[in-house]
Amino acid sequence: MLSLPALAKRLTQGFRVGKMELAFPSHPEWDVRVTPEVLAILDQPFYYIDKGSQSYVFESRDGNYVVKFFRFDYPEIDLKVLTLFNACKIAYDKLRDETGLIYIHLNPTTEGLPILHCKDAIGRKVRLPLDRYRFAIQKKAMPFRQTLLEARHDPVLMQKRMDQFIDLLQSRTGKGVFNTDPTLSRNFGFLADRAIEIDFGNYRPTSDHNQLSEMIRYTERLRRWLSTEAPEWVAYLDERTEALK
Repeated sequence: MLSLPALAKRLTQGFRVGKMELAFPSHPEWDVRVTPEVLAILDQPFYYIDKGSQSYVFESRDGNYVVKFFRFDYPEIDLKVLTLFNACKIAYDKLRDETGLIYIHLNPTTEGLPILHCKDAIGRKVRLPLDRYRFAIQKKAMPFRQTLLEARHDPVLMQKRMDQFIDLLQSRTGKGVFNTDPTLSRNFGFLADRAIEIDFGNYRPTSDHNQLSEMIRYTERLRRWLSTEAPEWVAYLDERTEALK
């Protein structure tokens, strides 16, 4: 009997609707207009797939989108909320193509959004009145490492994927935005036509940041991974990295 709460938490991956509720002042600069595209995306059920460091993630039935509901595990989080939501607004305003972002809802609203029909990690039905919660809608990306592993024996495709990753880094850093989290597999993914940065919660604006240093932070991590998983592609990455200097 004593083990039941721990078992339930493991099965549900700690999902609790209460953790998505936050008493926090609205900031008008975070407001984003709801479009017909957004409403069309939300007119389908969503299914729980993961828990990130800052959100619960649900996938749309058509497999094309995710909704990330921001979760708040601790009561004293004012500074963390400001930092996170400002990062989201930077991503939405400057880097929608680079992140696959469709919509952000950072202030509670009174009308305009539907009730989202979801299922949690163990298949329980959950109805979420979206006006009440803070969330982001994003295109669903293919996992970063898995995509590269599947492409490594196809020279044309692998080169294309690596180029897309470099192009993404150049685009984001060129817009004066850097990411304080250098993780590869959790932060990046691929759409059919480009790489995207799926985790944007640690974005920071900068006017004097060294663009090259920021890019090399990530290419060095990719190089270490390639050295083990696809060593035949290290030379190509080195060539692309050298061209950046």
